[in-house]
Amino acid sequence: MEKPNTSNTSNFSEEQLARYKEYGIMSMQCSAIFRQKLGNLLKAEREKRGLSLEELSQEIYISLPKLQNIEEGKKQKSWCIISILLKFYNKELKISLADKTSPCE
Repeated sequence: MEKPNTSNTSNFSEEQLARYKEYGIMSMQCSAIFRQKLGNLLKAEREKRGLSLEELSQEIYISLPKLQNIEEGKKQKSWCIISILLKFYNKELKISLADKTSPCE
């Protein structure tokens, strides 16, 4: 099946528009879930090391509000900041493809 040109939606059927809308909503929901899970993992690692957010901020020269937003999953993450945190914690982020029953598991 050829992928339609998404720059002009007037050529889409109602079914196609509904499917793109559904996938867009799922994408936003999955993105929020991913941000929250990653933020929780980074916060748990910081707490395991007995560091406050203030101490971490001073140690890696990243502002406190940016670190708070990352740990709380509030904003799109900067992969540069994530890589700095992973290096500081001596951790790596692995992504794998696996079959799931739900798109956001």
